[in-house]
Amino acid sequence: MAKGKKRQGKQKASEEASSTSNRAGQSSSTQLPVSTPQPAAASVSSSTPTESPAAAGPTSPPARRSAWGAAASRPVALVGNVSVSKTGSQPQSLTAPTTTPVTAAPAPTTNTRQPASHVVPLGGFKRTKPGTGGRLIKVKVNFTPVNIEVDRQVRQDPRIRLDIRKGDALYHQYDDITPSLKPAASWVLIDRLQLGEGPESIFDERAIRSKKNRVAYDGKKILFAPRPLLLGENNSKSFNMPLHTAQAGQPAPRLYTVKLTKTAEVNPETLKRLIQGQQSSDESVLSAMTALNIIIRMKSMSDCRKAIAEQKIFSQGRFFFSERGKASLGPGYEVWRGYFQSIRPGIGRMYLNVDTSAAVVYTPGPLISLCLQFLGTRDPNSLTIEGITRTGWIRLQEFLRGVKVAITPATPGRPTRTAVITSLTTRGAAAETFVPRGQTNSMTIAQYFLAAANVALRYSNIVGQGDSISKIPMEKCSIPPGCFMRKEIPEKIQRDFIKFASQRPDERLANIQQCLALQGTLDHRDSEYLNAFDIEVDSDAMPITINARVLKPPSLQYSSAGKQTVVTPKSGAWNMLDAKFWKGGMITHWVMVIYASTAQFTTKDVNDAVNTLMNECKKLGIAVQDPKPLIKYCNGQGDDLQKIGSEAGNQKGTTPNLILVVIPAGGGTIYKQVKFFGDVRVGVATQCVKSPTCKGANSQYWANVCLKINPKLGGINFIPHSSSLTFSAISDPRTSTVIMGADVMHPAPGPAMKTMPSYSSVVASMDSFVARYMALLRVQRRQEIISDLDQMAKKLLMYHLEYKTKIEGKSREQAEPKRLIFYRDGVSEGEYQQVLEKEIPLLKQACVDLKIYPKITFIVVGKRHHARFFPNDKRDADRSGNCPAGTVIDTEICHPTEDDFYLQSHAGILGTSRSAHYTRIYDENNFDVNFVQDLSFLLCHLHARSTRSVSLPAPVYYADLVCTRAQNHYDPLAPPKPDPQSDDPIKPYRDAFKETNALQLKRMYFMVGLISCVACEAADK
Repeated sequence: MAKGKKRQGKQKASEEASSTSNRAGQSSSTQLPVSTPQPAAASVSSSTPTESPAAAGPTSPPARRSAWGAAASRPVALVGNVSVSKTGSQPQSLTAPTTTPVTAAPAPTTNTRQPASHVVPLGGFKRTKPGTGGRLIKVKVNFTPVNIEVDRQVRQDPRIRLDIRKGDALYHQYDDITPSLKPAASWVLIDRLQLGEGPESIFDERAIRSKKNRVAYDGKKILFAPRPLLLGENNSKSFNMPLHTAQAGQPAPRLYTVKLTKTAEVNPETLKRLIQGQQSSDESVLSAMTALNIIIRMKSMSDCRKAIAEQKIFSQGRFFFSERGKASLGPGYEVWRGYFQSIRPGIGRMYLNVDTSAAVVYTPGPLISLCLQFLGTRDPNSLTIEGITRTGWIRLQEFLRGVKVAITPATPGRPTRTAVITSLTTRGAAAETFVPRGQTNSMTIAQYFLAAANVALRYSNIVGQGDSISKIPMEKCSIPPGCFMRKEIPEKIQRDFIKFASQRPDERLANIQQCLALQGTLDHRDSEYLNAFDIEVDSDAMPITINARVLKPPSLQYSSAGKQTVVTPKSGAWNMLDAKFWKGGMITHWVMVIYASTAQFTTKDVNDAVNTLMNECKKLGIAVQDPKPLIKYCNGQGDDLQKIGSEAGNQKGTTPNLILVVIPAGGGTIYKQVKFFGDVRVGVATQCVKSPTCKGANSQYWANVCLKINPKLGGINFIPHSSSLTFSAISDPRTSTVIMGADVMHPAPGPAMKTMPSYSSVVASMDSFVARYMALLRVQRRQEIISDLDQMAKKLLMYHLEYKTKIEGKSREQAEPKRLIFYRDGVSEGEYQQVLEKEIPLLKQACVDLKIYPKITFIVVGKRHHARFFPNDKRDADRSGNCPAGTVIDTEICHPTEDDFYLQSHAGILGTSRSAHYTRIYDENNFDVNFVQDLSFLLCHLHARSTRSVSLPAPVYYADLVCTRAQNHYDPLAPPKPDPQSDDPIKPYRDAFKETNALQLKRMYFMVGLISCVACEAADK
């Protein structure tokens, strides 16, 4: 039985790895204090057996004694007649760097550690020594040690085939049909097998006596067992079985065939070598990590399946959510608390990472009620095609796309089925026609339901949900319990959601500890699955305490024309009092458009806003040629902006270069129209403000608005001060540097989103101060790799050269970047190798095409992790109770062989701050670790919109902003029309996508609009 242990001494923490591949190996019969169980893989398919990839093991080092007292074991051959994919090729290794002592100086130097001969480092770059800059502190982290026995393999990696076969039942109509089973049905079959309810046992007597008669299953394709299963001489067997036992007097149940085929023996010994720094993160490691993470979730999944019948607990990937403690977010929405768990490797140990989470859930009930709540009305006639406006129909379709509904069948007695809404019809059930199966004459949907149930639809004129395949009346749809929202949280509930989700650090840590202690949540003490695999979670050791450092913040330079020219952030923030922008933009002529009513935003409100804004522009150094704007009230209908722009041009003789737009609360649709008009259609800077917020706003509010306006007009708010040695190193004309950032945004998962594309963005610094950036956005198919990176990077580098030569007056030789530092967001740990092999060659090709040859450093940065840090001493906490801005962690919980670190660069605002995780996967510059950490921290202070350090380097933050603005590149009144049956489903989106207007392209048009940086940081809690 897995039991908790008392913490002994200082514990270390670990880093995550997850993926699905299989590798062979054989371990010695020695138990280690921190080793890993031996996983086996499996797969589920619904029709034909799935071929499983086969991996070739790495060359094994000679057996030798280690500090663990165990001899390293040699790998064994893979078992099974289906091969496993070979390990992906490693990127070309760099020339071994020269040895240079690691110092605290931020100037770039060479890496100091040579990779061991049997370890192939990621990108040819092995983990360096920890950094030395900053002051030392202690922090707690939400990790706890995991002890795993390695004296045997996790034996099985069966591939599971689930299909319906002809049996003795009376369902001969299913002879040749192979439906795809849902995960719930697959779980039932696997549970019945491991509980001995199948036609024969899959466990031998030894496994049963030693309580090893359990398997770990991911619900899809992978299954692991701690001992060999009874699959016969060929290691493959089929089991014919029903989902449930036949009931007396009822027809024989449908039979399924579960086919298990052994494909590999996964050796957890590789994880022991990994945490000792003797093993790369290859497929054998990733396979073992996959096994551990499936095993660790088995008890929670088992409890979840039991509770689902009572609608109490729901799982979402590695998250488990419960109705317990839920809260209402207003009509139609609830917020649930959830938990996350994952096993990760650290330096010298394996660890379990546990965290809390929150999710928005649709309130169960009739779909019509939800739609009326969304539209803010109680009249069902508002949902008819006559009662709903074109804009309202577009908003409602966007809101409902991807929502799962339960459908009441037309024929009484048939079971309720579920479906996902993909679109809305443009006609009601009384007008929408179709040809029923087996008939030749068409009929309306209303007629069909009347004929099937002899009951007329109540709302036959309401638009329905459907596509080219099926159309369902809205009144026959309802929202089932546990229906999670998979899109951006609506603005009207954001504040309440953030309030619920944001927990102070001490509260969050207490909840994590509680969930580990409470039976039925994440209690691992009584897990029969962990016991079967000889895994022990030391829950009592949560949290562990580790070392951290707090970096010194960089100073920032403002214009010499102001009273305050240099500021040094304190606690992650600074004040612009008496400072002027480094370079002020110019407003030649501007327009103010108000979409709020005169009652909501009076003439006095308009005059106050204009006067205060103009005063702040003058204080901050924005030149204004004409302080009196053209002022217009609009209702949001028609082409208002085009008419107003033309009128302004006629009155002033020149077109305006700024449009200030006042929109009412909930004016998201108006916002998209404004941004499409300004950024795409015409090419003019636009700035949106909310009427409730700017009404009577003080000078500080309008100063923050100027922070966004100035970069949009070509200005630069501030730059790094020359006292920063890191900035001096990158701005040195002899080693000129270009900094780039990139991100890819994907649609939410689910059938309704399968036709939607991904969006990739790349930004690049233009100037020597790395303060001005230019951005490009592209539509691409759903993949993480940026398919057009070569062309996007080439175009940005061309503009970089143009800016350096024409604006800064440098020669071509001086303008050519000698170093290219690339920050990449959105890449999971399992995709590092793919990025190395595909994106870096594209980046190099862009340089070659321009005949420039900078040395490239490629750093992956992201926040999609669950490591949370808590001050060990209250004296080291900021006002929010979080670790101070600049906290860096690069020791115990980091990866044993890859060069990574965590940096909490921002001060806490709401809840528990989330650090960014940086992994240097490629470095031709061989930068010193202190330089990389200091540079990343510096860039977190250069977000032009903010007077606070932010959570990501500015180029990464900008790339993320550009992606989130992708919808602004489509005409709001003519959105793309997806075609699920098309061979190229993203073609409608690619065709409808409009590029950024050439007049806006060279400006930083992507500054945060309606949501402030503060709210962005708070929403990330």
